[in-house]
Amino acid sequence: MLQEFHTKLEQKYEGSLVRTSSAEQFDSNAKQYLHQLANAGLVERVTWGWYYVKDHAKDALNFLGKDKNFKMIAGQSAASLWNKDFVHRDIYTVLVNDKSYARALEKFADKQGWKIQASYSEHLPGYVKVGNLYVEDLLDTLLDCLYRWAFLDSMAIVYEQRRKRNLRKLM
Repeated sequence: MLQEFHTKLEQKYEGSLVRTSSAEQFDSNAKQYLHQLANAGLVERVTWGWYYVKDHAKDALNFLGKDKNFKMIAGQSAASLWNKDFVHRDIYTVLVNDKSYARALEKFADKQGWKIQASYSEHLPGYVKVGNLYVEDLLDTLLDCLYRWAFLDSMAIVYEQRRKRNLRKLM
């Protein structure tokens, strides 16, 4: 029974954080099974009620792309994606719509040595899907950077996107 539960869990959540209550869709004994799988080293306990279904995530962006929970790259991290300049960033800013997930994500990232700042937001700004990632909409990113006095990031976005998008809305 435990092996069957683990197989189902891997099929749906491999490389992702999973909440105990979400795993109960496979079996009502999910809490007990997750504890046993963590003791066996097949999943990793992150924090109360959250587990990581192991895979070999190479870096934070790889993990953020595979993780099944909703998160959106925002702020200066999104600006770096829009202006194709992710090299110098050492922290990833994400917005989430679940407070518990925000805490679990930050704790997991800390264990991995990644710097992820997860902020809960009840009202998320617009976003677009870029590959496997959800990224804050271009105009919302620009406004956020201006709000945070990150003028260079704002100007880099405008310059990089000048031929691809109509930026008249900024006026």
